[in-house]
Amino acid sequence: MVNIAANLILIPRFGPLGAAYSLAIAEVCLMITYRWYIYRYIRRIK
Repeated sequence: MVNIAANLILIPRFGPLGAAYSLAIAEVCLMITYRWYIYRYIRRIK
């Protein structure tokens, strides 16, 4: 969802570079989500 929203905003303004920025933003959001989920899961194991 983040990638689609960022694409709609950034591609018309920046073209292919906007798509690259959009992908980077989406990947950072995904990484934060994964880290949060793993932290929660590991905390339950202890």
